[in-house]
Amino acid sequence: MKKPVFVGSCTALVTPFTNDFDSSITADFDKLDMLIEEQIEAGTSALVVCGTTGEASTQSIPKHLETVARAVKQTDGRIPIIAGTGANSTDEALYMSKQNGRNKFTYKKFHLDEEDDE
Repeated sequence: MKKPVFVGSCTALVTPFTNDFDSSITADFDKLDMLIEEQIEAGTSALVVCGTTGEASTQSIPKHLETVARAVKQTDGRIPIIAGTGANSTDEALYMSKQNGRNKFTYKKFHLDEEDDE
């Protein structure tokens, strides 16, 4: 029988962004670190980073991977990080899933956004 990745609760962590809209969209790593520490102190068993909270459409692949790497560094092995690899392209999703030796990843089912005719 396979060992589970974690037992208990898992938080889908939102990625905070900086308020500097004159440059490219950048994660606010100080706030991300704070959110991670709050979750660990509250007793969560694992974190999903860049998962289902919109990062696939708001971050470039390098910035997405940088955000995941920062979360891995901040947790320092205390709890598992499950890296979201949802993307608007299958090739991009597969690429992100293979980075840095990750073997756990999430995915989002493809969907079409319907336009509102109003």
